[in-house]
Amino acid sequence: MGITMHGVAGCVTSVAAGGKCGPGALSAAFSQAALPYKPNNIIGGTIASYVIGGTASELGGGKFANGAITASMGYLFNAVQHDMKTSGGYGAGSADGDHYYVVWTQLSTNCDAACVQAWSNAANLFSYPSLDLRATPADTSGRPTVVYGPFPGSDLSDPSSYETPGGRVVQSRNADGSITNTTLGDHVFCCGTITRSLVLVGDSLYMMTVGTGYNVLLGTGYRSTFLANWNSSSGQQIFKTLDQQLINYKKGHGP
Repeated sequence: MGITMHGVAGCVTSVAAGGKCGPGALSAAFSQAALPYKPNNIIGGTIASYVIGGTASELGGGKFANGAITASMGYLFNAVQHDMKTSGGYGAGSADGDHYYVVWTQLSTNCDAACVQAWSNAANLFSYPSLDLRATPADTSGRPTVVYGPFPGSDLSDPSSYETPGGRVVQSRNADGSITNTTLGDHVFCCGTITRSLVLVGDSLYMMTVGTGYNVLLGTGYRSTFLANWNSSSGQQIFKTLDQQLINYKKGHGP
């Protein structure tokens, strides 16, 4: 995807949510233009994109935080786009407990503005792993939300196995319409963020999930390589399963 298309991706969910395209497009495009000057690793590149995009957004009359999120998402999208067909994902944990993962799932083809809006409405019901992965509206009021997962050793692809409370997140809606889940200290995979965003590539619509952060043993503050690796691998499968629930829901509720 070139600079112009990064700008378009920065606009898609913003327009669907009734927001403004300009600052989001500028931060995405400016961040992509600066790509050769970023560190040659995905976490470092994401952080650099965050700073560059936030600065560009301010120059365009927007807010730093909004542009930073759009740009960092655009960077991660650029990192995986060569593999973007129908679905996929990858991630890693590091020796110091850092983790990241990216999941993308194709939702629709030949998708116009009405199609994007319809999927945006449905996606609002699948922004985090709820009990049994049921359709549950996002809560961006600032109140903590309990997330659920399978008991260790259970089938991550089976929605009915998501019955074990896994801690809490706080949800926030970004200017581009995406939703970020920030894990709290009682979350089994604390600490980090998971952002879910609709991305339009040509006329194909994708759900993109990006998880980044570091993992500590609950109650200790000790960074865990084991948890980081577990987080990056299970996180991918959890959100692939959630995406399938979204697709099934959409099929059952019309175009």
